[in-house]
Amino acid sequence: MHRCLVIDRSPLIRKVARVILSDFGYAVSDAETGREGLAQFRRLAPRLVIIDAGLADMNALDVLRQIRDMGVPQVHVLYCTTDYDVLGLQQAQAAGAKDVLIKPFDRASLATKLDARAGGDVRGTRPNFYSRLARSEIVRLA
Repeated sequence: MHRCLVIDRSPLIRKVARVILSDFGYAVSDAETGREGLAQFRRLAPRLVIIDAGLADMNALDVLRQIRDMGVPQVHVLYCTTDYDVLGLQQAQAAGAKDVLIKPFDRASLATKLDARAGGDVRGTRPNFYSRLARSEIVRLA
C-alpha cells in the first residue's frame, strides 16, 4: 500500500481526498499547514503528495521546493489550486510539482492524475503538466 500526504488548509478537501484515495488503495495522512506537512513528509516518506496552493502558514512553492530538495525521486507531487494561472503553474512545476489538480476535484479528475502518474496517459501525447486536465476540470475552467 502506497502512502499519500494531503496538505490542505480545508478540512473538507482533506476529507474528500482521504475518502477517494483510500478507495484507490492509499494509506492517507493529512496536514493543515505547510510546516506540519513537511514534518509528516520527513516522517512518512509518502509516494504521493497533494499540496494546496493557498496554505495559511507558508508559501506552497516553498513547501514544494523543500520537498524537492529532500531528494526523494519516487515522490509525485500534485499542486492543488482553484485557478488555472499559467504563471503560477509554471512556478509550481519549477518548484517540484509534477501535475496540477484543479479544485474542487472529484473522483474522476483525481483518477486521471493517478493514471498519468502510473504512465497510463492514453492520449498518445508526451506527458505535459498542462495537458492532462480531466474533462471535469476543463468544464469548470471554461
